[in-house]
Amino acid sequence: MIRLGLRPMLMSCIWLGLVLDQSEAVWLGFRNDTDSAVVVQTGSLVKNRFVPGPPQRLLPRETSWEWIAEDSIRLARVSVRGPAGAATARGLEVRVNKLDVLYAVRLHRLPNGEVTATLEKVWEGQRKAPLSGK
Repeated sequence: MIRLGLRPMLMSCIWLGLVLDQSEAVWLGFRNDTDSAVVVQTGSLVKNRFVPGPPQRLLPRETSWEWIAEDSIRLARVSVRGPAGAATARGLEVRVNKLDVLYAVRLHRLPNGEVTATLEKVWEGQRKAPLSGK
């Protein structure tokens, strides 16, 4: 009895693996170019609501990659707290086409003394899958 239940489940897992392997996806990366830890959270708009993904904490000079569907638009939130001050940026639009993309998190001081966080595209191309999650 148990073998009959495991066989369909095993076949569905193999089928799912083949489908996911052939799907069109690209790598979206974020690099922390600040001297403080940052939190980057991306998400999608579903029925005009922001549906967030898991937040990613990046230490200074650390890079994180995530695998997403190609030809997609993601919204990003960036939060930074450090010696330069606290900065939060919401609703930053991240566009991904058919190439992998790396964005850098950077801080800029405005003339009024306020600090703002930005995402700047620093690389676009094709990369190999990372060996680990980061």
